[in-house]
Amino acid sequence: MTWTPRLCMILSLPAVLTAALACTSARAKAKPSKADKPAETAADIAATKKAATPNMTAPEAAKLVDENKAYLVDVRERDEIIDEGMAKPAKWLAMEEIQVRGNRYEDAIRTWPKEMPLIFYCASGKRAQIAAGHFKELGYTTSVMGRFKDWTATDLPTRRKP
Repeated sequence: MTWTPRLCMILSLPAVLTAALACTSARAKAKPSKADKPAETAADIAATKKAATPNMTAPEAAKLVDENKAYLVDVRERDEIIDEGMAKPAKWLAMEEIQVRGNRYEDAIRTWPKEMPLIFYCASGKRAQIAAGHFKELGYTTSVMGRFKDWTATDLPTRRKP
């Protein structure tokens, strides 16, 4: 029998398939890495499943912001702010900017000192939780005030446009 390249390839095919199956099987059993995660991170999913629990009241947030001890960040979208207004001292960073724009918005927030805590709010508190988790990963100290309605319910100052 003459060993030609074609014959070698045919004879080694079962070995290659066996190795490929072993790798695939081992990979299926392995825990997914961060690189395997889709655009919406596991932290995002966990935060939306978990009840949006604020860890700060609107008056507490207002006091810290008034004393220049924290930034208040509204993560609602433009149409929500146009319809309802926003907290007067809040900085506006729509959740879409956080999720879609990537480095563009990170460049914009580099002016926010990391030693200044960030307090997030939105309409229901869920997006605020997600944003707080994201900024915590970037090295910020974060809190969640919860909902914009909590701000307006205590007659704290608002403004109409971002």
